[in-house]
Amino acid sequence: MGFKHVRHRIGHGVPTATALCLVLIATPEAADEYAGEGWQPGRQVDGIELYRRPVAGSAFMAVRACSRFGAPPVRLYRILTDYGQFEHFVPDVAESRVLWRQGQRQQVYQRLELSAPLRDRHYVIHSEGQGGVYGSEPLSIRWSLDAVATARLSDLAVVPLAFSGNWRLSASAGGQATRACYSLHVDPGGHLPAWLFVRQLENYVIRVIRAIMRRLLTLPGDA
Repeated sequence: MGFKHVRHRIGHGVPTATALCLVLIATPEAADEYAGEGWQPGRQVDGIELYRRPVAGSAFMAVRACSRFGAPPVRLYRILTDYGQFEHFVPDVAESRVLWRQGQRQQVYQRLELSAPLRDRHYVIHSEGQGGVYGSEPLSIRWSLDAVATARLSDLAVVPLAFSGNWRLSASAGGQATRACYSLHVDPGGHLPAWLFVRQLENYVIRVIRAIMRRLLTLPGDA
């Protein structure tokens, strides 16, 4: 998934309070859950717990957002791996095409549309899901930059120097809700200050979670 230009208004497109309560439940236990992995807890926004962690060899820190959704893990998994639909609901994704798919593995091209004066970013990622997608838990999705395929892209957009992340989806409430954590590390290329970019990356993962909330509310229950 992508990231947005620093001047984006974070409040745009926020769902109503009623919809928020239907889909997202606060998760105060998140801070202890990832303490052993080096994640440092930060602010909380609408029940979303934010974390940061240094990445060896990079000036850009990784960020993580944890929340709880009122839908089973398998339903979120289907949404999060349906890359051909990302341009319709994921913030800033202007184009998302599956280049090949084999089981739970996919190679995906994406282009992010950023506001002037910044140039768009584009890249190719390799994504792989793990876990039983028909009910067994937990489920996870990991992706990383496909450096070889990305190097072959045209110069019509900037390619990031690093881009990787994952989702962890664990069942709760008897399998009717999901404990979800979304981690992301990006070196966007260009000349964005690292200290400013990581703050905007935190804002971006919040926007992604809100976009998934809206997606869950608009898709049929078995989608």
